[in-house]
Amino acid sequence: MITLWIVIQTIVDFLILLVVLLYILERKNRQKEGQNIKLRKKETQELVQSLDRLITESERASIDISDKALLSQKKITELLDRLEVKQKELQEEEKKAALLLEEIKNQLEADEGKKESVLSEEDKYSEAAKLAKNGLNSEEISRQLDLPKGEVELILDLPLRNTKKN
Repeated sequence: MITLWIVIQTIVDFLILLVVLLYILERKNRQKEGQNIKLRKKETQELVQSLDRLITESERASIDISDKALLSQKKITELLDRLEVKQKELQEEEKKAALLLEEIKNQLEADEGKKESVLSEEDKYSEAAKLAKNGLNSEEISRQLDLPKGEVELILDLPLRNTKKN
């Protein structure tokens, strides 16, 4: 019986040893899983921190872009205001130029009218000389050509003065 008892004792010891080994292996597996969980937790925390930094940088970039857009919009508004002022100034200058052109045109027309009247005066003088040759006196020539009597007398005296000088 002792041998049986030793055999049973050996089998029981062997089973206990097997249970202890299984327990140790299971514990190591749980430790590895715990380490894996800790590692995953740490990786997740790092990922969250990285995402937080990315969001913060994105917000800063967004703010910078919106600030630059506002500045650009302000500059464009200022430029448009300047352009409107310049446009009004140009319109005023255009009106002034149109008035000046009209004045110049009127002046040219007036000058042409004076030339015509000068020419007509010269025609009147030559007509006065012709009428005098035909025997009309200075009073009749004055009435007919609508010239002052003294002017007619002067016109009639001119050929005489020119011949005396020569």
